[in-house]
Amino acid sequence: MNNLISLHNVGKKYANRYILQEVTIDVNSGDSIVFTGHNGTGKSTLLNIVGNLVKSDTGTIRYMPNIRISYVPEHFPKMNISASAYVENMAQIQGLTQVEAKRKSTELFEAFYMSNMIQTPIKYLSKGTLQKVAVIQALLVKSDVLLLDEPLSGQDSDSQRYFIQYVKQLNKEGTAIVMSCHEKWLMNTLSKTVYEIEDKTLVKRNDISERSLEYVLMSFDKGERLEIGDVGSSVKIEELVLKIEKQEQLVEIYAKRENSKMIVLKMMEAGYELRRMTDERMD
Repeated sequence: MNNLISLHNVGKKYANRYILQEVTIDVNSGDSIVFTGHNGTGKSTLLNIVGNLVKSDTGTIRYMPNIRISYVPEHFPKMNISASAYVENMAQIQGLTQVEAKRKSTELFEAFYMSNMIQTPIKYLSKGTLQKVAVIQALLVKSDVLLLDEPLSGQDSDSQRYFIQYVKQLNKEGTAIVMSCHEKWLMNTLSKTVYEIEDKTLVKRNDISERSLEYVLMSFDKGERLEIGDVGSSVKIEELVLKIEKQEQLVEIYAKRENSKMIVLKMMEAGYELRRMTDERMD
């Protein structure tokens, strides 16, 4: 196992106030690490420090020589360039030939269901499609470390599934995954080690109890008179679900089998119609 990045007693402050202090962590090949915590605790800042995108104010950081780090930001900038031109240029900057860049970008655009949007200027893309571009540019070449900042934000369910499978395969091949995330679903799916940011430092949590989880996927139609809105709070099922995905007409809910009956009852009471219910597995 190769040591890729080492942080020792790292701290970061803004406006003379520390948001991170005495952070010590090693990132090794094959690791899959998640930083979690409440909003504003410094998850994204720590991820940027790990990636050498933000300088720390205290402590030391050591990187493996010639390390290759890829990054999926939470917010991708809107630019007046097409998705295709941007991704192909990024691929060539990262060392691919023009032919290789075209082949790899086409493969990823197809995998993420956005082939019909590649000539659209990035500034006109939706939030979910912007996030796909952010993911695609990070997957163009195999990296030593892949940094993910809330990577599923806005992505459709098919793209999410492909992304998770792709990243898990990279991790099996040795790429270290370091992720900022608040979604329990994604944490259970991708991470091996969870660190919570608490009192400005990292606290290790080893409670990934649902590593091989059998679950139920339920699809509900909102009907003609309902607005999807915040399904979890409005239908009072926040504690019963693993993940909720909302589309124009459908709501997809992932949950443990023992909670599925109660969820169906509550959703139907609220006026939703059950369209599909299937068994799935999260390995």
